[in-house]
Amino acid sequence: MLNELKVLTTPGLRPIKQVELYSKWAPIMPKWAADITCPKPSDEVMKSVRAEKTSKAAAKRKAKRTTTGQKNTSGVRSTNESEGG
Repeated sequence: MLNELKVLTTPGLRPIKQVELYSKWAPIMPKWAADITCPKPSDEVMKSVRAEKTSKAAAKRKAKRTTTGQKNTSGVRSTNESEGG
């Protein structure tokens, strides 16, 4: 039975959390604790997180542009529509 068991490896932190720990929390921690708790992610991880955030922000801006260009068809008057003209 014991030889059938497999050792599980820990998944670790997601890349975005690694960057968040390093950039937001390391500056407010003591230097000795920050080196252990919030080590600097590799440059590859930093670049991939930055690229992901940039692409998400661009998609959000694009979606916002397309929705704001449409007319309000919900029947509810928005705050931007003036009363009577």
